[in-house]
Amino acid sequence: MNKHQILWIFGIIIPIFSFSQPNTEAPAQNEINRDAIILLNEGVDCFSKKDYTCAITKYTQAIDLEPLYEKAYYNRANTYLSIQDYEKAIKDYTKCLKVNPTNTKAKNYRGQAYMKSEKSDEALADFNAVLIVELENKIALTNRATIYISKKENEKALTDLTLAAKVTNYGDGKVLLNKGVVEYNLDRCTDALQTFAQAENLDSKNPKIYELKAKCLLKQEEFEKAILELSSAIKLKPENAEFYYLRGYAKQVLENYSGALIDYNVSIDLSPTNLKCLANKAFMNLELANTEQAIADYSNLINQEPKNKQHYFYRSSAWIKLENYENAINDLDTAINLDEKFAEAYFNLATVYSKTKKDKQTCENLKMAQSLGYKKAAEYLVMLCK
Repeated sequence: MNKHQILWIFGIIIPIFSFSQPNTEAPAQNEINRDAIILLNEGVDCFSKKDYTCAITKYTQAIDLEPLYEKAYYNRANTYLSIQDYEKAIKDYTKCLKVNPTNTKAKNYRGQAYMKSEKSDEALADFNAVLIVELENKIALTNRATIYISKKENEKALTDLTLAAKVTNYGDGKVLLNKGVVEYNLDRCTDALQTFAQAENLDSKNPKIYELKAKCLLKQEEFEKAILELSSAIKLKPENAEFYYLRGYAKQVLENYSGALIDYNVSIDLSPTNLKCLANKAFMNLELANTEQAIADYSNLINQEPKNKQHYFYRSSAWIKLENYENAINDLDTAINLDEKFAEAYFNLATVYSKTKKDKQTCENLKMAQSLGYKKAAEYLVMLCK
């Protein structure tokens, strides 16, 4: 039986979505209708008060008076972006760019709207265009890196994020966090830990930093250090179920099963649908001889994942401990039906039949386990099946 259940760790990326306040217009520009300028400035005032409906109305009225009013399209697009109406935002940024193709802000923010609309190729084209003109545009660099990561082009992502960090003089915590995540994804945990340390110097109260440091340390199998980082994260955000799950896993690997079980229980209380945590909790109960609770946990898992062979396999181990061999056989049979090449299940089934003095079934299952490459089976065949 594997002492360590599978740990699920997912890399994260924090996209940078931001945009400037809408532009105001000075009335001195004679080529723009004065009333349109007034309406635009009124729209800016509405936007600043977060009255987005009012802002859209004012910008629309300004456009009605000046159909080629670049700033009105730009500001209305920003407003649509704020209310997550990405399709309309894209249309307005595109109209703005038709009036002025050199407006890199409009191109940058249209790229963000494309990203939010899951149109990564269009977004990438916009960010590329921005970076041709503005080689060190932090937002374009960071968001292009996010797209590269989604395409599993981590080296390109790291290049962009390294430049973005340099441009900001290593003073932007989100950029540093993203850079560290990419380094983690590339198995460069030493570099990632240095990057996360830089981010921590900027914001020591951000629990995400400690979580990411812990994930690197878990990957490096520095479990004691990982526990310390996760404890720091928990102090800052005690309601986060994932932190307890990860700390529980580190304790489990260090064979502090009681401590692991405590953390898994807290994690489950906070997030009852976390199946990976429930599986580890069940395993800890099995290891600590909390057999009835282990059976309840695995039964819960089976209800939610009825085709997961491991749940039946581990529950059968609990039934064996209780000497309920009939239920153990039923669970092992189910596991084998789900995977006919499940060698360890055949071996355990042979063990149960041996306990119940059914020699024929014992030997049949040992032979199956041996044929599937389970080494222990050969030893028992010699002893039990002459």
